[in-house]
Amino acid sequence: MAKAQIPTQSNDAKKGGATQKTSVSVEATPPEPGGGHGDPREMSLVVAYSVLVLAVVSLLLSAFSFAKISQIAKITARQDAGIADVLKKMTVHPEALHYAGMKPLAMVQVDQNNLEGLAKQVSGLDVFATGSYLVRFTNAVFLYNYAQDLVLRSIEAQPTTPPSSATNGPSTQP
Repeated sequence: MAKAQIPTQSNDAKKGGATQKTSVSVEATPPEPGGGHGDPREMSLVVAYSVLVLAVVSLLLSAFSFAKISQIAKITARQDAGIADVLKKMTVHPEALHYAGMKPLAMVQVDQNNLEGLAKQVSGLDVFATGSYLVRFTNAVFLYNYAQDLVLRSIEAQPTTPPSSATNGPSTQP
């Protein structure tokens, strides 16, 4: 504890009387840990660790986000494949091996713009097919994911026969 001597004057000395000097002793006590008001620039240990934990969590989330974004960028870059590349990779799979070298009747990449229309034509087509290719041959339709190199679905197409006049309804003969 530190002691300080502070000189003072009595009231009589201020009025013009004799000067009498007295001193007052003051003791300064240090603040108790955690209970007193110390230097405002000092941080408690809990606050310091909280800031450290938040910084580490922020860094980990940033690294995770970067990894996912770069993975998405790789997938979208691979989606810009040509028709020949898609057919070559798809016909290596056992489901489509029979169609190697054949020219498809139609081929379309599923995206948000055409998903609704294609879902009406192909049953079970949902948002998870976005980015995949629908490849139609004369008697089969394939849903192929080029980025993952997977045949997601193989559908045997029913041959379409044009309706004849004999089957349009009961015939009336006079």
